[in-house]
Amino acid sequence: MKLLIFFLIVYGFTQIIVESSIFSYLRRVFKRIHPILGTFITCFLCISVWVSMAYSFLVYSPTMDYGLIMQINHTYKSISELMVLLIKLILSDAMLGSAGAWILHCVEIYLLSNGQTERTV
Repeated sequence: MKLLIFFLIVYGFTQIIVESSIFSYLRRVFKRIHPILGTFITCFLCISVWVSMAYSFLVYSPTMDYGLIMQINHTYKSISELMVLLIKLILSDAMLGSAGAWILHCVEIYLLSNGQTERTV
């Protein structure tokens, strides 16, 4: 259940940043600064990675919760070993959250298109 909530939160925040009117001004500013920044800020998959990463670091890490990286009970000899684990956890959460949000996004597009498969994602 926690993983589903993680996916829904990442999906929601990503949707707000990429498509809502709240961030439309910011998207226009990024497009004026540089076209690549404009493309990045409107890319659902790109933004979902960053949203997942931030949420994982600040609130909840499903990778740590489900023990997907098995080094959690290891005794660390240095702070650098611990930092490597933290980076692994956050990057794993970023990919996991992005995948879940992308699946929800594809389901949304499918439902909005009334089941027509010709529409591109």
